Amino acid sequence: MSDVIVAMRGTIYESGYGLIAKKVMQDKTISIKAKALYAYLSSFAGSSENRSAFPGVSRMMEDLSVSKDSFYKYRKELEKSGYITIVQDKNSDGTFKNNIYYIEAVPCPKNQETDDPCPKKPDTVVPDTENQDNNNINLSKSNNSNKKEREREDNPNGLPPSDPPVEDINELELEYLTLQEMTKRIFGTRKAADVDVESVWNHWKNRFPQYSLIHMYGVLRATQITARPKDDVTGIIITRLPSAQTSLVPVKQVAMDYVAELKLQIKKGQAQ
Repeated sequence: MSDVIVAMRGTIYESGYGLIAKKVMQDKTISIKAKALYAYLSSFAGSSENRSAFPGVSRMMEDLSVSKDSFYKYRKELEKSGYITIVQDKNSDGTFKNNIYYIEAVPCPKNQETDDPCPKKPDTVVPDTENQDNNNINLSKSNNSNKKEREREDNPNGLPPSDPPVEDINELELEYLTLQEMTKRIFGTRKAADVDVESVWNHWKNRFPQYSLIHMYGVLRATQITARPKDDVTGIIITRLPSAQTSLVPVKQVAMDYVAELKLQIKKGQAQ
């Protein structure tokens, strides 16, 4: 059994503590709840013991009293601002193990146009950077892929962390790719960047598995038509899911043809 060192016994710091950068607290581009999440993450970064006992998503949601959607929303703010980087750790057999949260001392905001962090000069770019994100699914075989990550322990219908070749994907993976590409085409690349496709996927598959991709087309199209520039598009899509059947009615035939053609393109690796 290993020895244990306890610092500041009898105080609120006894169970752990960490440093919080004032720059983050003064950053007006992120919300106060994103700052609270940053402070929470920082409190676990003070020792190797804290790092090895880092809580999962469910525990963080409970400690912070936030929903899954809210947690991922605020975490995304911190990632886009470059304050944290999340890397998936894998078991020896390649399956998902856990996420490693890096609190960055030198923030590197992601470029809103390319989603690539800190663009560099051509002669300093590290080759094959898109493969560093194991949750990235390459639809267009370019470096402009959507790099998002999700914990898998509470997502039974989630995609495996590996990136199989397009021609080898199974039906579940094909559905996800189609939803992702459909979102980009319907909303446009810039607006689609604000849509948390994985959150939409989780709500759809876990709560409304009776609906198909053609129903999702109806929901996305209805949202695209009615959403205002500053609306929470992800939230609107999730709210519309219970009425997906109604959303589909006016566009059913178009949806069927659209989804069939898009899935065929993705199978052939030709999605743009």
